[in-house]
Amino acid sequence: MFRISILTLCMSLASTSSAALTAAVLESGIFEKSERSSEDVLIQGKETVKSEKIVPGLIGQKFGVRFTLSDPVKTDHEVTFLYLTPGIVHPDGSRHDKYEVSKILSSSTPSHAIAFEFTDRWEIRFGTWEMFVFEGDRLLLRERFEVVVPEDVLR
Repeated sequence: MFRISILTLCMSLASTSSAALTAAVLESGIFEKSERSSEDVLIQGKETVKSEKIVPGLIGQKFGVRFTLSDPVKTDHEVTFLYLTPGIVHPDGSRHDKYEVSKILSSSTPSHAIAFEFTDRWEIRFGTWEMFVFEGDRLLLRERFEVVVPEDVLR
C-alpha cells in the first residue's frame, strides 16, 4: 500500500510540473534598434519593443515577442519555437512555409524572446506571420503579425 501511494504521488508530481508551465507575454511587436552598445543589449536582453502588429518589410526589421516562463519548480524546459511564414523562397529555390527551432529555456530566467529579423531581401514576404511556443504538444504562446510593404515604397 505504501509503495503504491509513493508511486501515485511521484506520477502526480511529474504530470503537474509539466502541465504547470505557462508563458506570459511581456512585450510584442517591433524590436527597435538600441542606442546602447550591442554588448549591453546582448547581456541585458533589453531591446525596446514597439507594440505593433503591422510590420514594415525592411532589411534589419526584427519583430516578435518577449515572454516569461513560469513554473513552480523553476527548472529547464525543452520548448519548440514554430514560425509560420507566407512562404519564404530561399536562393536555392526551396520554399519554407514554416521554421521549427527546439530550445532549452529556464523558467528562472527573467525573459525570453521569439523573433524574426529580415537579414536578406529574399526573406521578406508580405502577409501573415505567426509565432508559437510549444512544450511538447502544449501551446504556450501564439502571436500574429502582418508584414506589409513599407509606406515610403508606396509613395
